[in-house]
Amino acid sequence: MDNGVLVLTDANFDEELAKNDLMLVEFYAPWCGHCKKLTPEYEGAAEVLSKNDPPVALGKVDATIEKTLAERFGVQGFPTLYWFKGGVKSEYNGGRTKDTIIQWVSKKSGPPSTQVTCDALKEKTDDSSTKFHVAYFGAEDTALYTEAHIGYANAEDKIVFVHADLACQEQFGLSGDAKIVLFRHFEEKVNAYSGAADKDALMTFVKPLMVPTVFEFSEDEIEAIFGNQQNTAILFRDPADKDADFMKVFEEAAKTHKGKVLFAYSGITDGIQERLAEFMGVTKDNLPVLRIIMPADMKKFEMPGPVTALTVESIGTYVQDVIDGKVKPFLKSEKPVDNKG
Repeated sequence: MDNGVLVLTDANFDEELAKNDLMLVEFYAPWCGHCKKLTPEYEGAAEVLSKNDPPVALGKVDATIEKTLAERFGVQGFPTLYWFKGGVKSEYNGGRTKDTIIQWVSKKSGPPSTQVTCDALKEKTDDSSTKFHVAYFGAEDTALYTEAHIGYANAEDKIVFVHADLACQEQFGLSGDAKIVLFRHFEEKVNAYSGAADKDALMTFVKPLMVPTVFEFSEDEIEAIFGNQQNTAILFRDPADKDADFMKVFEEAAKTHKGKVLFAYSGITDGIQERLAEFMGVTKDNLPVLRIIMPADMKKFEMPGPVTALTVESIGTYVQDVIDGKVKPFLKSEKPVDNKG
């Protein structure tokens, strides 16, 4: 055991697999930078999940030493994580932070939605270690529960789903018939769904609410934009312009046109932001500039004119024109070739 994580070898792997009905296993290499970054998150998740009922074990395999195990499970890159339930292996497709690991494993360990008491629900939704809860209030014989809530729960690994008695909604200032609510820990905490008893409609409601109205692009938002394939307006600017008037206009536009696209801002020089700028074809000479990305087909659009002249209305009009297919995508071109002679 190393900081709560099982150290697995060719000699003890099958024994530990037999002892632990639920186990997440990381195959790593000591020299791997991504593995080193994952280590504290993985150990933090191991501490929490060891207290689950039933407990969940987290293990690790040094693939540079335990080469037989790595070959046995077809490991080709690092880190590679596999989920074992009853000894059966499946892919791990959760996040790489403590909270996202806990959420994914907790979801895979039990039923799609857990029944909770009013007190337990209050405790869960107050606990910021889990970013999102989707809660259903009401009887379990409705289409809203079976088609929308359970349907979405079966398809989503990154959100914790629970259900409770209808009366439990009162402690959150809600009333009326059966309903589904998204709980989060920023902006409006309680977000009641009023759409159809349909999984896809509920998903469309929840996805945009998993990020703030305006957010800085970072590693944490990659999944929200590219994983969930949500159209996003991204304002690239120098960090020194964080209090510029055009930023205030952009933030106001995000509130006014919320739901049409996501609204993000980014620099172009640091880490993931530098890679985003390169992907979007943005250089220092372009700043500030507003671009829109449609991840489903990787189309990119550049709003014409100076960012300093933007208005809430003009941003909204341009966003709608992009959605309606009235704007041609922006194409990043190669540098001109000198063909003299």
